[in-house]
Amino acid sequence: MDRRQFILASGAAMACMIANGARAQATQAPVHPARIYWEAWKKRFLKDGRVVDNVQMEASHSEGQGYGMILATAFDDQEAFAAMLDWSDLHLSVRGDGLYAWRWLEPNGGSVPDLNNASDGDLFIAWALARASRRFDNPTYLERATVIARALLAKCVVTDESDGSLLLLPAQAGFNTPQGNILNPSYYMLRAMREVAEATGEARFTAVARDGQRMLARLAAGGPVPDWVLVSEGTFSPAPGMSWNSGYEALRVPLYLAWSGDIENPAVNRFRTVLDQVPFGSDQTPVVIDRETSAPLEWSAEPGYRACNGLLTCVSDGQAGSAIPAFTADQSYYPATLHLLTLVAQWEISPQCVPV
Repeated sequence: MDRRQFILASGAAMACMIANGARAQATQAPVHPARIYWEAWKKRFLKDGRVVDNVQMEASHSEGQGYGMILATAFDDQEAFAAMLDWSDLHLSVRGDGLYAWRWLEPNGGSVPDLNNASDGDLFIAWALARASRRFDNPTYLERATVIARALLAKCVVTDESDGSLLLLPAQAGFNTPQGNILNPSYYMLRAMREVAEATGEARFTAVARDGQRMLARLAAGGPVPDWVLVSEGTFSPAPGMSWNSGYEALRVPLYLAWSGDIENPAVNRFRTVLDQVPFGSDQTPVVIDRETSAPLEWSAEPGYRACNGLLTCVSDGQAGSAIPAFTADQSYYPATLHLLTLVAQWEISPQCVPV
């Protein structure tokens, strides 16, 4: 069997496994082919239910807990899921409103220095709970997801008075300003919003996803989607004191859009034009891009960033087999986590893009 035949056969096999898994009960789901990578990720970044960011002062964030819980559902790891949920409840669920404090720091025995939440962390935790309710046949998880979804809609979703669209604020406090609403476009994980809306019955999340999808397309008309944006009366401008470039925040946008089935969104196309500047065979990936010129400003050799690009190229071009590199836990927390999320997205949306 030649290389191309192997790729096609592998993709077909994966598609068959997914189809069979969809018909199976949650407890009979197929074993994910990247399960060995999940074990390596846990060994490096999971400590007694706490997802550790080894670059940011060994901190833990609601976002990281949500990422870990989504991965645990994908890899059918009920024990790890429960440990991360328990740790989050014990250390981050301190607000009393169903949302989680966004950061926990280890020094001095561990503490929450800021009671503000992070809406993407809450969204991912709610999404993970909704998925886990099916995966692990636990209706209590769905009840928990519903509480978070309702709190997010009540405290972090506002209406743009200029056009009636719904905006997801990055947190309850600090982003609704006299100048306008400050948004982080990478917090718009459309698939998560839609699945949470369907599972919990909180239909407004479907509208948030719809309006967010349009916003990302509009932002792309002016260049690569930025890390932060000030929205005022329907117009976009730099948020004071925040990155207007497309950097470590915004690099999640094309992955999330691809995972959400919106590979044709102009935001993805903008990012692809930057990828076209990368020399063939290079292990470098642009991680900060000038919004005005689309010129790469910073590069990284960490494979997790290259994984996202490999999936985008494969899905966009309709290839069989992708340039997603082999996972290694010998990289920083953030790219390692994006790497695993990319593999989960590939498994769910594009089985023919098996890494080769």
